This record gives sequence, structure tokens and C-alpha cells, in this order.
Amino acid sequence: MTTSTRTTTAAHGRATLCRRQKSAAITRVNYLERVLFDGNGHPRRRISPERADELLSAINQLRSRLGWLTLDMHHQYRWPDDV
Repeated sequence: MTTSTRTTTAAHGRATLCRRQKSAAITRVNYLERVLFDGNGHPRRRISPERADELLSAINQLRSRLGWLTLDMHHQYRWPDDV
């Protein structure tokens, strides 16, 4: 297994991404957020509610893997329930 495809488990039990994986995840989050939200942080009108839910789910899965706060449909950050 190469460094670029390896993840390790941090002390708190969350998988830690290598630099290449982090870079790819950050790029993907930025792309998906631009697809879902307009420049003012509002969901784009041309996206159906079902597609918006799919995009937000994908965004939040990536944000969680990165150790970031998740977003809601109003482009507001959400704190984890266990904090």
C-alpha cells in the first residue's frame, strides 16, 4: 500500500487522510458546494430538492472525513451532536 492510498486511525478513532486524499477531498467539497450553492450561499434554483439532498449528503460526508463541521441547506455550519 502506498502513502497516497493509506489512511491511519488517529487517537480519537477517526480515519486520518494522507495529503493527497485531503487535497482531493477539499477540491471535491469546493466543487460540490459551488454546484449546490450560489455566490450568496443559497441553494441554486435549477437544482431539484432531491438532487440538493444528494449533493448536501456528499458534501457532509467529505467534510466529516476532513474533520470539518457539516453544513445545512441554509449554508450554516452544524456542530456535531456529541459536542
